[in-house]
Amino acid sequence: MNPVDQLAAVLSNPLALIQDAAGCTIAALVARGLPENTATDLKTLATVYYGTTSYTRMQASCRATIDSLGLTLAHLEIIETCTRRVTGEKTTWQLRRDLVNLGNLPTGQFATRARAITNDYATPPPRLVKGVSINRNRNNLWQLKINGEPADI
Repeated sequence: MNPVDQLAAVLSNPLALIQDAAGCTIAALVARGLPENTATDLKTLATVYYGTTSYTRMQASCRATIDSLGLTLAHLEIIETCTRRVTGEKTTWQLRRDLVNLGNLPTGQFATRARAITNDYATPPPRLVKGVSINRNRNNLWQLKINGEPADI
């Protein structure tokens, strides 16, 4: 088997790779020859899909769906990027479950649909209120913010 086929086999079965990384530290993964950012990403995925959580049924369901639908490592990275916009562990696992169930779409189409689903879960930013606020930054610069109607300002 040539190196390209080996890489394709590893990327198409991400859970085996993640499970192997679950027992290692980041330093051990780097010592095995992985770049530091790749090692960090694998360790993060290992913590999510094989670590401790209060939602073990959803975790197991996600793992089973990933295996059955044949999602790749790229799909899992897209899913974890989307989950950063959501607060709360339960909501995060519900979003993962929904995104995993999208299936094995091309990554561009998967990312587009994942963002659309994530928008339903993400909390909107707080509405601005009328008023004035003054803040001082770490480097001793001051900031004055004025919020209001155009006629008021």
